[in-house]
Amino acid sequence: MYPFGKLLALVLTILCFTACNDEKLKLEDDISTSEKEADIMNDCIDNALSSIDEIAINVVGEWCLVGYACGFCAPHDPPVATVTFTGTTGLLSYEDDWETTRLDFSWKIQVDTTSQGDAYYYMETKPFHNALNLSNFCEDYMFYNRTFADGTMFIYQKQ
Repeated sequence: MYPFGKLLALVLTILCFTACNDEKLKLEDDISTSEKEADIMNDCIDNALSSIDEIAINVVGEWCLVGYACGFCAPHDPPVATVTFTGTTGLLSYEDDWETTRLDFSWKIQVDTTSQGDAYYYMETKPFHNALNLSNFCEDYMFYNRTFADGTMFIYQKQ
């Protein structure tokens, strides 16, 4: 039986590596952003809102998820999400292959400083949800993009 166990372990190892290699090809396709999404993010960075008050006033309203990518995720359909912000609270409706969420949360815009001394704005929510992890704000869009570090990208458009 001992040689059979070695053979079985070898076969399983080969199958695992074969499956992982196939999966890697699919994952690489999943992280690509479209030219339109790249243009939206670049334009938003070029026209970024530049103060906590300016961002907080602009964020109030309804937003719809219009762009999504995931750096190191199993292949899946993009989520569907809308988020509505009021003065200090919000409501997230989020659905993907794994969860359907309706989340009431509180929010505020925070500021940090980069190592170059530039202001870095981000949204803090309680409770936290990855779809609300936002750090770039302009008049018509807000987004978060960490696909370069195997993270996610969420782009919302104001309705």
